[in-house]
Amino acid sequence: MSTSPARRTAYDVVLRVFEQDAYADRAFRSAAQGLDDRDRALARKIAYGTVQRVRTIDRGIESLGRRPIRKLDPPVRAALRIGAYQLGYLAVAEHAAVDESVELVRQAGLERAVAFTNAVMRRLSEGFRGLLASLPEGKPGEAALKHSYPDWVAEIWWRELGGEDAVALMRAQNEPPETVVRLVHGQIDGEPTDVPGAFRVERVDEEALVAGRIWPQSRASQMAGLAVGSREGERILDLCAAPGGKATQLSGGVVAVEKHPGRARELEENCRRLGADNVTVLRADALELPSELTGFDRALVDAPCSGLGVLASRPDLRWRAEPLPDLQLTRRSWTPAGWSPTRALATSGPHSATRAGPSSCSHCRTSIGRPDSSSPGSRFRLDSVRLSRASYAGLAAAAIGAVTDAVYLVVITSEPEPNDWGRVSLVAGTVGAAVGAAGAGVFLAGGARLVLLTAAATGLLVWGFLGILSIGLPLVVAGLLCAYAAAQAADQAGADGRRGAVLASVAVVALIVFGIAST
Repeated sequence: MSTSPARRTAYDVVLRVFEQDAYADRAFRSAAQGLDDRDRALARKIAYGTVQRVRTIDRGIESLGRRPIRKLDPPVRAALRIGAYQLGYLAVAEHAAVDESVELVRQAGLERAVAFTNAVMRRLSEGFRGLLASLPEGKPGEAALKHSYPDWVAEIWWRELGGEDAVALMRAQNEPPETVVRLVHGQIDGEPTDVPGAFRVERVDEEALVAGRIWPQSRASQMAGLAVGSREGERILDLCAAPGGKATQLSGGVVAVEKHPGRARELEENCRRLGADNVTVLRADALELPSELTGFDRALVDAPCSGLGVLASRPDLRWRAEPLPDLQLTRRSWTPAGWSPTRALATSGPHSATRAGPSSCSHCRTSIGRPDSSSPGSRFRLDSVRLSRASYAGLAAAAIGAVTDAVYLVVITSEPEPNDWGRVSLVAGTVGAAVGAAGAGVFLAGGARLVLLTAAATGLLVWGFLGILSIGLPLVVAGLLCAYAAAQAADQAGADGRRGAVLASVAVVALIVFGIAST
């Protein structure tokens, strides 16, 4: 008896992932060469589903097979795992799943284990679905077993989201992700999405990919690239840039930084393939960039994170990821010495769309709340939006679809601090406005027009204090209003009023001069 190409491929992938520590996507890419579209789709579903659900599957094998999974021969483990996944989670013919799993063990040269494999597979066909249905999910550990996650992931989501939403998130991250590509140029046979340039497709067109017409990239990832807001004529810094999806999405002159030599080479190849001749690849550590690397308008930081937002598209990541401490990255550690973005800095990562847990964007929050005093010259305004899978309804501040990755995106806008002239003018303006208003008010007590003008001047000064406009502009306008108020007072109060107005006018002139100097 022969095995189907799809099941043979899935078996090879599962064997390599768990016995040789291979990455699932790379193992599948090499194992699936030569398969037609139908077999490729089935092989991918079985392989990735088995890797995702392996914790629950192993519980079923141990319970019904009455033997610890660790004591089984690797080929037997892999065959039982893909067979159990088909029986528990797919609508396939039971006899095909059972018989082909047994045949895979026979083809591995383990004739002595054939009878055992056959017996376990038959027990699984009779009892595995019932076992799955009986597993509770009321506590983090129970839910982690039922939905096949490490306990620490379940505990984080439970703490951050509550039990109901945590379970919903676990279910959502076990669903197959949508297939989305970014259109680089030309046309594509796909469904437009709510993200400009992103198309939902049945499968990635390998010919179009090799030709550089498309690039596989989730909507959430493309949204992060768009959030940078890069324009022609600007200089953009992209840190941790490989494999280059977002870097090749940016306009202007892009410097793409990548630390690892192999990934840097991959980044260069992808830039060439996609025709991104505006991107220059720099192999360097993002935390130790050359001091001469300055003058950028915007920056994109795909910072280190847990990756819990992309568990659906990276099935083996849940078994590789480890709890991360809060990332206390300061603005200084994002940027070369003496540099700050003149417009915006965007930081993103495939987080779990939770509220700043140990694996989300605490590094952004910390650095905004307590700016690095060794890098003066800028304040930052924080605009953040959580992009997530709407299938865990209510967890995200803004959802861009039902089946895309969960990415926590933060856009940090640089706002220059007032310079020294601005600070002096602020003090002078405050004094000038107060003296002008008092001098005129002595002779126009109760004058409605003066009250309104003084209120407007004071409002503009407060506006300057808050930094909503540059300091100089509101002070100039405030000075003009105060001068007008003083003139009105002089006209209506006679000679004595004019003496008061002179005092006000002197202060107001100083206000205007300092205000102009600070703009």
